[in-house]
Amino acid sequence: SSHPSTKFTCDKEVSDKPPIPDLPITKDSNSSAEDISTTVHRKPTHSGVLTHPLSPSPLKSKLGPTRTSVDRAYKIRSSREPFHDEAEKTAEMSSNNGHSK
Repeated sequence: SSHPSTKFTCDKEVSDKPPIPDLPITKDSNSSAEDISTTVHRKPTHSGVLTHPLSPSPLKSKLGPTRTSVDRAYKIRSSREPFHDEAEKTAEMSSNNGHSK
């Protein structure tokens, strides 16, 4: 049994792209199995909200999500372009939450 406020979601495959958390896989249908690319997946419900830099939270809690986002993009990227795109999105998200670039 689960808590009444617990809700589960199920993402369905769209356009031959399985919704694997943090790892969208794209394959060119006209090419071989080696032509697979990976990028960072963000759920549509991703809010982009981070802990404000002036909050009384520990510095580790403020910087952790940004570091994790960049590290995750670096580790799962299939080329330099997806990593660069994710780094820019992370920098923008941080800036929108009051962090310096």
